[in-house]
Amino acid sequence: MAVRRSREATRLALIEAAEQLIGSADFDAVNSNQVARAAGVGVGTFYSHFEDKAALARAVTLLAWEELGQAMAEASAATGLRNEAAAMTRAVVEYARAHPARFRVAFGRGPSRSASASPGRPAMTLSTRSVERRLAQLQESGQLNPALDPAVAARAWWSMVSGTLLWWLEDPSRSDADTLTSTLISLHPARESR
Repeated sequence: MAVRRSREATRLALIEAAEQLIGSADFDAVNSNQVARAAGVGVGTFYSHFEDKAALARAVTLLAWEELGQAMAEASAATGLRNEAAAMTRAVVEYARAHPARFRVAFGRGPSRSASASPGRPAMTLSTRSVERRLAQLQESGQLNPALDPAVAARAWWSMVSGTLLWWLEDPSRSDADTLTSTLISLHPARESR
C-alpha cells in the first residue's frame, strides 16, 4: 500500500527536486515534467502546487532567503558589532557549502523576471539593509571611514560574496573553504576602518 505524502511534504519534495535539477543545469533546460518525475509525483500534482516552474524557482529562492537570513541573524546576534562581518560571511559560506544547489538557484540560476535581467542571474536578491544599518552604526561611532556610503558598500559586499560563491561552487577546487572565507572576510566593508 502506497503511503500518501502530506501536501506540505509533497510541496517540499517538488522544491528539493527543482533545486537539484535547476542547480545543476540551466533554468530553461528544466521542465515541470522532469521536476514532477524527480519528486515522485505526477505533473498534475506539480500544477496543484505551483503555477509554473518560475513559481517553483521562486519558492526555492524564498526558502534559501529564509534559511540564509536566519543563519546570518544568528551569526550576527552571537558577536559584537566589529566581529559581525566575519560571522555573517562565515554563515553565508557555510550555507552555500551545505546547500550548493539551493544557493545556485536562489542567487544565480533562477528565472529572469524582467527583460533587463541577465540570463542566469537572480530576478531578486537578498536584502542588504541589515548590513547597511550595521555599517552606518560603525560610521556613527567613528569606527568606519565616513566617506564610505553604507548602502553602496552593503550592496557591493553582497554582490561580491554571492558572485564569488557561485563561481566557487562551480569548482570548489579553486580554493579551500578556509582561504575563501578568510579572503571574503578581509574584503568586507566593515574592515574599512578609520
